Amino acid sequence: MEDHEDTEYHYQGVCLKDELETVYRNIVELKTPDPVEQAPETTLMEYCKKYPIDPDMTPEDCLKAIDAVHHGEALRAIHKILSFRKSGSKVHVLWLWGQVSTGKSFFSRKISQIFSSMEVQWRGEYLPSMSSTMPHISTQLVTCEEFDFHTAFGPATINTTKQLFEGRGGLTRIGPYKQYSKRFGDASFLIASNTIPHDEAMSKDGDFQANIWEPILKRAKLLQMTHVMPESKTEAYTVNQMAHAL
Repeated sequence: MEDHEDTEYHYQGVCLKDELETVYRNIVELKTPDPVEQAPETTLMEYCKKYPIDPDMTPEDCLKAIDAVHHGEALRAIHKILSFRKSGSKVHVLWLWGQVSTGKSFFSRKISQIFSSMEVQWRGEYLPSMSSTMPHISTQLVTCEEFDFHTAFGPATINTTKQLFEGRGGLTRIGPYKQYSKRFGDASFLIASNTIPHDEAMSKDGDFQANIWEPILKRAKLLQMTHVMPESKTEAYTVNQMAHAL
């Protein structure tokens, strides 16, 4: 008859007890940087090393291509916001607004490929989250290409929106079973809409101005996009050009 200890800890010639102790020791001794502590510049540098630009092109040339369609100001703004934890700025949000075809979504999709980003949508109290560009790194940039401020500033959602814009995180639905989880406390936001409340009737509401709009403006940089991008078969600028311009 086999010894009881052998039958308990051995399987197909492997000592499971030793294996478990090795795994535990490796976990305890594992030294890896906290992804939350990784600065956006780390990801940016890694991206630029992995995807170099044309040898005949300089970062200044890249910025000129972006400035040509009047996206340079947005690029400078999002870079400053992404670095807010170093600068001490309280502005966590870049809000692009303006008529269609000014490149709001184009800009958002490009920048989201450089940093660890996640697309979300405002739908009631919770924010359904969509695909992440770099799931192995803590989310640095949260994007919403069609920001519905009527929903975001509504009674069921305004507290979540304020928490997100203040950098305190908010509830999202993630995973195959849509579990609720508080996230994005260390992320910046890039949102886009065709109009802003200032253009609409809600701006005349005194309570809205004092309790919602003015506090939001302290956390967000609003940038109006006015230049209509020309229709062309070639892109105005590439993700690589944007990364190297930063």
